[in-house]
Amino acid sequence: MDIAECTLDGKTYYATQFESLPPDEQRQKRQMLICTACKAKAFFRKQADSGQAACFGARPHKPNCDLGTPETQRVSVLGGEEDALFNPGQVIKIDLKFGASVQNYDVADNPDDAKSSGRGLYRGTGPRPPSKMVRRLSTILNNLIASDEFRNSDQLVEFEDKRPKMVKDFFVQFDEITDQYFGVLAGYWGMLTDARHGTDTVWLNTGGKSNPSIPVGDEMWIEVKKRFHIDNLEQLAGAYVLVIGTLR
Repeated sequence: MDIAECTLDGKTYYATQFESLPPDEQRQKRQMLICTACKAKAFFRKQADSGQAACFGARPHKPNCDLGTPETQRVSVLGGEEDALFNPGQVIKIDLKFGASVQNYDVADNPDDAKSSGRGLYRGTGPRPPSKMVRRLSTILNNLIASDEFRNSDQLVEFEDKRPKMVKDFFVQFDEITDQYFGVLAGYWGMLTDARHGTDTVWLNTGGKSNPSIPVGDEMWIEVKKRFHIDNLEQLAGAYVLVIGTLR
């Protein structure tokens, strides 16, 4: 996109005009950008070293937005169709072991099903326990972005030894954060507006309740750059992130 609206001052900016703003003003306003057509949250990306011009974007635009393109609308589900998560009969167990094989933990209705499917066998007189599927943060994040039904579901999610919570209660989008979440362990997620280097830390976003800052230590940043093929911080503008932690 060549233009975007800033909700802070109500003005519409061309990308080249926005790029020329003073650094502090630009840092503040790039958190407050929206698409001029559909009003979806937008981001600004500076001119790249490769020569690609400065631009705005929204990912995704709202349905039927004239400024949306197939590329900006695309959200890849990294694990494929088998990683679709919306299944109220299953509990999602969060796996933080990047690179390990994804596992399913299911129970069968009868011994024959267990033998034929390779699933675990449940024996007992009590109610049949819910089956579990283990999923990584990347798969969960893609489903949070793409599915309003999943974001607002009562499906249970389990993290470490904590008591399971409903998806709609455990995962909190950045722009829905309020004071009530201070000190609360949850899965906070949303779009990054910017990133910058600090002392021994890279900061994802630069603060504010609707854009919480996420510090990434230098040692971890080396791994992040390698894993996600990041050459410069501007690549992160418009990217999504899911962080499980306590809001401070």
